[in-house]
Amino acid sequence: MPNAYPSVFPWTTTVLQSSTMTSKIAASSQQWCDFRSDSTELFSHEHPADDLSDTFSTFLEADKRIPDLELEIKELKDKCHSLEIEVKELKADHRQLEVKVQNLEGKLRESDSNAAQQLFRLENVKQKAGLVKFYTGFPDYDMLMIFYDKVLKDDAEVMRLWKGKDCKDDFDGVKCGRPSKLSLLEQFFMTLVRLRLGLPELDLANRFGMSQSSVSRITLTWINLMYHNFKAIVQFPSWNVVNKYMPEIFKKDYPNTRIIIDATELVIECPSSLSHQLATFSNYKNRNTVKVLVGITPSSVISFVSQTYEGSISDRKLVEQSGLLQMLEPGDEVMADKGFLIQDLLAPLGVRLNVPPLLQSNSQMPPEDVAVTKKIAQLRVHVERAIGRVKEFHILQKVLPSSIWDSINEVIFVCCMLTNFSPPLVS
Repeated sequence: MPNAYPSVFPWTTTVLQSSTMTSKIAASSQQWCDFRSDSTELFSHEHPADDLSDTFSTFLEADKRIPDLELEIKELKDKCHSLEIEVKELKADHRQLEVKVQNLEGKLRESDSNAAQQLFRLENVKQKAGLVKFYTGFPDYDMLMIFYDKVLKDDAEVMRLWKGKDCKDDFDGVKCGRPSKLSLLEQFFMTLVRLRLGLPELDLANRFGMSQSSVSRITLTWINLMYHNFKAIVQFPSWNVVNKYMPEIFKKDYPNTRIIIDATELVIECPSSLSHQLATFSNYKNRNTVKVLVGITPSSVISFVSQTYEGSISDRKLVEQSGLLQMLEPGDEVMADKGFLIQDLLAPLGVRLNVPPLLQSNSQMPPEDVAVTKKIAQLRVHVERAIGRVKEFHILQKVLPSSIWDSINEVIFVCCMLTNFSPPLVS
């Protein structure tokens, strides 16, 4: 009917829904047909069948290679594991080689050290002219060996090593401590080097391949050994002996000269005690010193060495306390510098003092006194030269440390006696 609207009644609802569902089914069917048409077109035009076959073939071939690849991977893993084991072994070998290299380097250093030490031995020094005197003070090797063999060797074989001032001085045939690296002869040589060159103990320890304490004990032992042997064999010479070797230059003007004396001072380390500092201070040296009286025969042999005294002592007191006065005999003559004002000490003994005349104040020295002064100076100079020889043992030129004060008298006496092996100063 025109202008009429359809009415919706309960009995018409189902019909309408059914119509709608039919439409949806029709649309879906059309879409499926379109999909099939597109799929057919896709496979028939863009991916031909032969291409798809090739792809499947490639997949099949890859599948076939998988076992081979897995086997290859396994072989590579095994090879890698073997290489890791080999690397570990090489590292272990490398560590062992490093240890061997370090050991060889240590042995090489030790060998070099021993070789250097072997170079500084008496056996090598004796082959070169002049070195024996330079290192030991002996004029030649033969003289050194005569002194060692005839004077020192027997006692050296039974001596104890020095352990300090409180140890016994006797040699009872009992050796103590570990054996030294050096033979007895080399120990003697080292001691002479210590005295002659004044080398520090640490230097000698490096040269001879031992500890510094061993050097100290060995050198002090040998110094004491030489001191005791010199004391036993060297006596104050009698007048007959002195006269037998009297040089002509003395026979003319001073034929009764028994001894020529002079004092010398040696610088020491400053004592810790204030009283000792004052007692050892020398106005002459302006240092702390010890003083020694030295006497020689007219033939320039050192015949008397006093103990050490404090540097402040006067020459007169030094002579009084030295023990020299007890050794002189009536008729002897003593030659000295004009500073030795000891005539009143010698006169009661019947001994004459020959010193240069003293210059009277505000007056000129008479010609005869000038001549006497000149003669005495020409003769007295030999004691200064002898003392100069003693100080060629350079240990006495250095500041004497407190560590050797206990043996300072022995050191000085031994150095003085060793100079007597040199050729005479006066012919």
